[in-house]
Amino acid sequence: MMQNDKQGRADNPVHTVSMIGRAKMDIGGVCEVLSFDDAGAVMKTTDGELTVEGSGIKIGELNTAGGNVTLSGRIDAVYYSAEMPERKRSFFGKLFG
Repeated sequence: MMQNDKQGRADNPVHTVSMIGRAKMDIGGVCEVLSFDDAGAVMKTTDGELTVEGSGIKIGELNTAGGNVTLSGRIDAVYYSAEMPERKRSFFGKLFG
């Protein structure tokens, strides 16, 4: 169950990606848009850094409070950085991990 902070933002939204053809992309679990232009976007998500490349890329929806971004245009590539974000480990995970 997601908890909301005092500003109504989700603590740990689930990262999701949904594409319609190569023309529209809905992304959930976005923490921050790091860069954006008509050739693509780089976003920090709950599952790591996500890069979208293409042409004529536009942001249709940007709801950082809810962690949702909608992109449109020609999407040519979608990839994640090699590093995954650090997950909080339990006491026993730290002890035996």
